[in-house]
Amino acid sequence: SDEKNDLCGWRDKIHNVWRNVNIEKVKAIFIECSFPNDTPDNLMFGHLRPKDVMILLDELAQIHRITNLRHIKLIVQHIKPMVSQSPGNLPARKIIYKELMDANRVGINVI
Repeated sequence: SDEKNDLCGWRDKIHNVWRNVNIEKVKAIFIECSFPNDTPDNLMFGHLRPKDVMILLDELAQIHRITNLRHIKLIVQHIKPMVSQSPGNLPARKIIYKELMDANRVGINVI
């Protein structure tokens, strides 16, 4: 995510959690992912898109020097309803799920 999107300092807070967590004991991560990837930075207001979430998960794996997070469930919450029509009239949750799955390089179990 662009630094302009981090107005409330969430990135540093999340990295602090990432550094201090015992990765083997993590069973699930609850995280908000409010908008699809095509949402411009200036409309994010501190929220996350799938591409932002996946960057954070890549960083989690790097911090702990592991290549996969398949033992962890990713539970996405706080999805905003779409204002404009999506291609194929898909609901925002389906678009966000697909974008998360398409970018899932760490093998996390997206719920």
